[in-house]
Amino acid sequence: MRRMKTGIGSHHKTGSPARHTVRQTLHFRINLLFFLLMLSLSIIIVVVVQTIGKASMVKENYRFIDQKGQTIITRLGQYTSYVEAKAKALANMALIIPRDNQRYRRAVYDIIYRKESSFRIAGGGVWPEPYAFDPDIERKSFFWGHNQNNQPLFFDDYNNPGGPGYHHEEWYVPARFLDPSGAYWSRSYVDPYSSEPMVTCTVPIVEKGQFWGAGTIDLKLNHLQTFLHREAAALNGYIFAVDRNNTFLSFPDADMIKVLTPYGSKAGKWKYLSARQLAGKHAQFAPVVEVLEHISQRAVYRKDATFPDRAELAEQISSMSREVTLLEAQRIAASIRARSSLEDLHGIAQTNNKEGQENEGGGLNIHPIILEKDFILNQKSAAFVFLMPGTDWKVVIVVPFSRITGVSDTISLQILACLSLGMMICVLIAYLYIRSALVLPLKVMTRQLMKTTEPGMAQHIALPESHQNELGDLAFWFNRRAEALEASENLTGTLFAIANAVNTTLNLDELYKQVHTLLGSVLDVTNFYIATVSEDKRTLFFPYFVDTVDQRIEKLDNFNPDHSITGFVVSNRRAILLDERALKDYSHQGRTKGALPLVWMGAPLIVREEVIGVIAVQSYTHADLYTEQDLQVLSAISDQVAIAIDRKQKEDELRSREQRYRHLFNHAPAGMYEIDFVNRKFTEVNAVLCQYLGYTEKELLSMDPVELLTEESKEAFMDGYRRVMRGERISDEVEYNVIAKNGSTLCVLLNTDFVYEGSRLLRAHVVAHNITERKKIEEMIIQSEKMMSVGGLAAGMAHEINNPLAGMMQNAQVIQNRLTRTMAQNETAAAACGTSMASIKKFMEKRGILELLQSIHDAGSRAAKIIENMLSFARKGDSEKQQTRLDELIDKTIDLAQSDYDLKRSYDFRKIKILKVYAADLPKVMCEASKIQQVIFNIIKNASEALAQVKNSVKAPCITFRLFKEGHMACIEIEDNGPGIDYDTKKRVFEPFYTTKSVDKGTGLGLSVSYFIVVDEHKGLLEVESAAGQGTVFKIKLPIFTVENNRTG
Repeated sequence: MRRMKTGIGSHHKTGSPARHTVRQTLHFRINLLFFLLMLSLSIIIVVVVQTIGKASMVKENYRFIDQKGQTIITRLGQYTSYVEAKAKALANMALIIPRDNQRYRRAVYDIIYRKESSFRIAGGGVWPEPYAFDPDIERKSFFWGHNQNNQPLFFDDYNNPGGPGYHHEEWYVPARFLDPSGAYWSRSYVDPYSSEPMVTCTVPIVEKGQFWGAGTIDLKLNHLQTFLHREAAALNGYIFAVDRNNTFLSFPDADMIKVLTPYGSKAGKWKYLSARQLAGKHAQFAPVVEVLEHISQRAVYRKDATFPDRAELAEQISSMSREVTLLEAQRIAASIRARSSLEDLHGIAQTNNKEGQENEGGGLNIHPIILEKDFILNQKSAAFVFLMPGTDWKVVIVVPFSRITGVSDTISLQILACLSLGMMICVLIAYLYIRSALVLPLKVMTRQLMKTTEPGMAQHIALPESHQNELGDLAFWFNRRAEALEASENLTGTLFAIANAVNTTLNLDELYKQVHTLLGSVLDVTNFYIATVSEDKRTLFFPYFVDTVDQRIEKLDNFNPDHSITGFVVSNRRAILLDERALKDYSHQGRTKGALPLVWMGAPLIVREEVIGVIAVQSYTHADLYTEQDLQVLSAISDQVAIAIDRKQKEDELRSREQRYRHLFNHAPAGMYEIDFVNRKFTEVNAVLCQYLGYTEKELLSMDPVELLTEESKEAFMDGYRRVMRGERISDEVEYNVIAKNGSTLCVLLNTDFVYEGSRLLRAHVVAHNITERKKIEEMIIQSEKMMSVGGLAAGMAHEINNPLAGMMQNAQVIQNRLTRTMAQNETAAAACGTSMASIKKFMEKRGILELLQSIHDAGSRAAKIIENMLSFARKGDSEKQQTRLDELIDKTIDLAQSDYDLKRSYDFRKIKILKVYAADLPKVMCEASKIQQVIFNIIKNASEALAQVKNSVKAPCITFRLFKEGHMACIEIEDNGPGIDYDTKKRVFEPFYTTKSVDKGTGLGLSVSYFIVVDEHKGLLEVESAAGQGTVFKIKLPIFTVENNRTG
């Protein structure tokens, strides 16, 4: 049926209401009906109350209490699930973010307290296993809690090396045995810092299948007591909760369940009692305790049969925690092994009074615990126990027994008494009530509503006009005025709401839905659509439509106005209303698409004299659903809809462009930033630039960009800036050296887009590429080319020098033998010359000739060593490589250095402190052990020489050897605390024949040969890091290959 419209499109009635007789009045009919109903109800109520009413009321009270308990369990479960989700968020965070103290500390705070009430969540943290967070630190927890002023505070007490730690706490140990998705709820306790009752939720943190630590959230129990107290108000009783150990979580009188216990040298600390301890003080509480303990025992027993390893798990938990007894460990193990598997055990409680066991007729089977006199309520009461899955908490509802059985007795008596009195005075009451509460007020309202037809009055309630009585009079005058006012206000309100929808909707789709909804207040929009026109006016799109018949409307390409009603509206730029006959004519002419409606009405959407679309409604069931007045409404609304759609389209387009720019800016593979030259500061930076420099976004935005440059780059930047200010063109690409937060120097390539205001430079958009590694590779390539060019020269020189050097050394040795050794040939020759070998030897010693000959031999040996190094530099190694333990090789080289004569004589190597830091389980490396040993020895010798140059230093000379794995490379680091190497020397340190030593102490081939051995022969890396006054670090990196890989490679 057609929905009634308010005002526009309907016809006003005129004249006066019809006259009615006395028997037609409400006064007479209501009195008669009321008397008959009272008589019938009196008979029925008496029978029902005395038969099944009383028993049903008792059962309904049981059902109400059961539903109340289940509601409480559900509400608590929702909140504990929320707390578990927070704890799991901490666990996930611990595995995601880098292991940095400040970032962990900040992230833990944000997860716990952001958008969270501090009156519910007390705190929480991340608790890694020993040495898990930092290999050098056993305890490294990140715990936030509340102080006594309820302010968040970071606690580091658990990390105190002298303290007991946290790895054996009751709330931590069970986490080791939880599933990755599991959670554990601790026993209740009173926090020693904030003196607030609370409980801890613990979830495991698992990294690569191994237990890494635990995440915790501490839940305050004050809110739990408030919640249970509020829920108990409707029952005239009280509600409390206990944990799996039957230790109180809450109680109406908190002082009754707390006890002050000794706490070291302090006055003491508060502790919650168990239910059994409270029963020791109040014997009336014993039946409740028996049921609670029975539930706990049954839970453990059921899990014994299902999970045979529970006993072993309980023993492990008890042995690992100093706070957990074996009995408590059994309950914890049962909870871990079968979390949430317990049935709802509130029905297992045994009643001690048959009054609570009524079950006739197959009704409820809920058995309360009967307390003859509850020590809180001081009367006979009934207790109901509910088990909370997941936490093993138990919620106990205690209500007065009179609340259950007394209600039915009271109601029965009251009903009978009221009926007796009511039968006598019902007619009088009916007459007085109807006259005072209905008839007289209706007459007054009728007179007042007749005045609402005057301009300026507004009412919006429609009353039926079919009654021939006072209500008919009221409805007649009221509806006339209401229709006129509602139509006008609806139209105005709809126009205002559509205009406001631009600001309240997020996108065009939501705007279309909002327009549809709002238009429904003034028109029937059961079948409704919005069409939009492309810029060339040749394509119709249908971004939004709701239709009860057609499920889909295809776009119209190159539409012809003569073949489309919607296109006709676009072309003619006016609203039209088509009835059933006109639509049939259009259909015969091929000007309709899809199912044919009985009535169609549409209006163009025009903005700035341009048609952007059409808004239309139609009906398949009511041919007279829309009128000319409705067409005027649609035309009036279409202008506002067009403006709203146009604005939202532009907003969406602008937002889309902004999102695309933001996506590119934040996800670009290079650093990006915008610099304000007027104020000399960053205005925007992306995450990659922050990663390059090590600063946070906030830090960079507060810095002067020029201060990040090295002194040399500052000069280059200022020179380019001055040239730009003079109007000169400079290259868009430029390289600068910048200083990161950690003090390291980066080389960056900048691509700059300058923004001017006239001739004034305002800002620039810059893309920064970190080319530091590329620069290093380029330097290594240059170094390798130098080594290759000098290698050939060294080989040629070595072969040319080696032959005459060998002859010189051999002849010097022969001369020494013939002048010093006692041989027959020497004695004979000496006698022939008139002397003796003894005289010759004495003469030679007197003149120092023997020392001169020895010097010739030593000089030749030294030259031979130089030639050997040159040949080693010039040729590839051809000796066999073997699997070698680098730690043993380093130790042997250190022993060799300690016994080397030159090192002992010149530098006293034994006074140098040796430190060794070797990684465990480092695999063997395929290498030529003797050559790698030569490399290490050369570096040791250079370090010893450098340390000998330091005079009057407060630091003891020290050489540190580090051995570790870095990717697929074994890395040897040799670090000294000597004077370091300046930048110019460091660039040439591997060049052949380059040395800073005197001619008699160095040849300049030691490090160049070492470079050749590591890089060329072993395909490794040899690097040096140093700065003047900061010591030196040499890094030897060798590939880790197996024997098979080496043979196949």
